[in-house]
Amino acid sequence: MKKHNLKPESFYTSDSYPSDGAKDKMWRNINNEIQSGKNFGFQFDFRNFAIGFGAAIVVFFFFTGVYFSAEKILSNDKPQNLILSETYSRAVDNFERALPVVLEEKKSETEVDELINVRREELDTLTSAIQMLKTEIKSSSSSDIKYQRLIDLYRMKMKIIDSILELEAKRK
Repeated sequence: MKKHNLKPESFYTSDSYPSDGAKDKMWRNINNEIQSGKNFGFQFDFRNFAIGFGAAIVVFFFFTGVYFSAEKILSNDKPQNLILSETYSRAVDNFERALPVVLEEKKSETEVDELINVRREELDTLTSAIQMLKTEIKSSSSSDIKYQRLIDLYRMKMKIIDSILELEAKRK
């Protein structure tokens, strides 16, 4: 076995070693920590704690954002236009439920009857136009213009139902 001739002097210069004063200070600190009974293995470093805590907060907000984004994408959130058109649809349906009660009562004047019949035809035409537009929206891409047109048709339908109710009130 060959013996190596490694000497610290070949790697380090005299400037690489700590000074005598620095050595004394290091050994005094080591001696004081040993005598005071401090735990050598654990040292609390506030900077590392703050960095770790900050990283934990960033990770928390990241995963919270991912969770809520995924929840919104996976739940079938409806666009505002669709919600509005469904609301009008329900309102018109409620009006139409009230309408047969009024229409089934006895008829009095011929002129009012003719106006009511005309309004019923307009109502049927609007109902079929609404159904056609709903089918078109479901089958192809929906746009704001189509939803606005659907809302306008619902408004027209509500006005016609209201006019039928007024005509029925005049008949009595």
